[in-house]
Amino acid sequence: MRRTPPPSPSPNLPSPPPTQRNKRHCPSNSPSTSHADSKLDEEMSTQIPNKQEEILTLLTKVLSEITEIRKSHSDMQKTLEFYTKTCEEMQERLVELEDEKVMRETYIRNLENRFEEVDRHARSTCLEIRGVPSKPTETKQDLCGLVGKL
Repeated sequence: MRRTPPPSPSPNLPSPPPTQRNKRHCPSNSPSTSHADSKLDEEMSTQIPNKQEEILTLLTKVLSEITEIRKSHSDMQKTLEFYTKTCEEMQERLVELEDEKVMRETYIRNLENRFEEVDRHARSTCLEIRGVPSKPTETKQDLCGLVGKL
């Protein structure tokens, strides 16, 4: 394989010498860069520690606030756990009370049924006598004697 030589510069254009570069020159009326740089360095060296202290103060405040927020979060979490536990206990107690209510209602219904049966039985053995004049000082014994005569 052969390499082809690089194209030669065109004969019409002059080529710059290899050591010379095209740079923009600094105008003569501009201030000296070394004096401006030293002034800037001085300003920066005084401002940087001040800014560092400011940033450190702010970071300290932020850190203390984060610590407070974490503590508050922990307290809220404990409170939430307590309320959750209390709610679960109340739900269990509610279920127990509902079951007890159903049992008591059943017991009351049974007692009412028994009372009705006793009442019906008592009525079936009752004796009613009509047309007998009543006396104002009548006693039970007087009534029993009257029934016995019939």
